[in-house]
Amino acid sequence: MLRLARQYPLGVIGLVILLGFVFFGIFGPYLPLRDPRALNANAYLQKPSAEHWFGTNYNGQDIFSRVVNGARISFEISFAAVLLGGMLGTMIGIAAGYFGRWFDYLTQRSGEAFAAFPSLVLYFLLIAAFGQGVKTIIIALAISTLFGGNRVMRSTTIIERNKAYVEAARSTGAS
Repeated sequence: MLRLARQYPLGVIGLVILLGFVFFGIFGPYLPLRDPRALNANAYLQKPSAEHWFGTNYNGQDIFSRVVNGARISFEISFAAVLLGGMLGTMIGIAAGYFGRWFDYLTQRSGEAFAAFPSLVLYFLLIAAFGQGVKTIIIALAISTLFGGNRVMRSTTIIERNKAYVEAARSTGAS
């Protein structure tokens, strides 16, 4: 790993940033940080210091606290969307590969339709239907990721369904 780190130092920097993002995303609420929404008219546009690690903005808000709070929200949204979209996509892909016929056709054509449909338009439609919020973002991202894993699981299921041990089990009367 040390040799790999020497070969790709930018990769190590990226890994450190990613691990920091995950750390602050998980443990950010438990750290003794300033309130990210607190206004301080006396401390506006300060440069980075020991008191404000990333400085302050036009409203005197601590930028580091805001970044940590944003990392937590981003981590929460991405984790929920990938988990929800991945689980549903996996189940639909396995069912499409196993049952085939009309169900497979329906899922693949709807997946192609969603791939052609812009995600931003889908998000705006969901905002119009459900209102703004984190849940709407999670639903929009989950729908967008739903059909990516669907195709992989479908093809894996079709390959596995046609193997010899499945045919042998079916010949003995297994379902």
